[in-house]
Amino acid sequence: MTGSAETGSDGETGAVHPAALSFGPVADVYDRARPDYPSEAVAHLARVLDLRPGRLVADIGAGTGKLTRLLVPTGAEVHAVEPVDGMRDGLVRTTPGVTVHAATAEALPFGPASLDGATAAQAVHWFGPAWADELVRTLRPGAAIAVVYNVRDRTQPVQAAISEARERVADGAPSYASGRWREPLEACDGLVDGGADRFPWAYERSHAEVLDQVRSLAPISALDSAHRDRLLAGIAAVLEGEPDPVALRCTTEVTLWRRAGRG
Repeated sequence: MTGSAETGSDGETGAVHPAALSFGPVADVYDRARPDYPSEAVAHLARVLDLRPGRLVADIGAGTGKLTRLLVPTGAEVHAVEPVDGMRDGLVRTTPGVTVHAATAEALPFGPASLDGATAAQAVHWFGPAWADELVRTLRPGAAIAVVYNVRDRTQPVQAAISEARERVADGAPSYASGRWREPLEACDGLVDGGADRFPWAYERSHAEVLDQVRSLAPISALDSAHRDRLLAGIAAVLEGEPDPVALRCTTEVTLWRRAGRG
């Protein structure tokens, strides 16, 4: 381990985007219905971040630990950062062997140049611009942050229907697809774009679990029940044309940004 955890640079916990708070009440549904990550992508993360015993890695915006728990077998010391109470409670229950922090990406609870690597899975679009500076502060020179995201294959009717339903009710909520999450990283002199790798795959869910997954999407979980039920009925109609369980196609994108300098 190259450093130790301590108070974030400004001593504050930072602010959580209001829409992200809706994840708390649906944390159990989120953990059950959302996709995991393919073994090829996890092996790639272990290689590019050099995860092994003696290394300290932070999973930022860890949610219920869906990626966090897959990092533990590397032998690295894994720390999870998650500000939403309900999500963090689920992480503690399901992901033993990690240290869990109630903190945000904009005020990481780690010392200067203490991290040997970091990940951010399904969360980067919720972070404020200050998180890029926090990466520069906490990553050692040469260490990297891997941004991980499962992108739906919109050529599959049910995946297209889910994406379109979210977009109809997003009401300005941040999205990965917008690409705006890249702007703070691209503007930060201390970070270097390390390129992206993509891993197409599919995972099975029952029709009921697909509907649960839709319920767990932030803009949809915040809807009133009548509006949400109408939207879910539309997804259910599309599912009638699919086998049960259905293989949902997606691509896991892994984008790397490296701390400038040599380790």
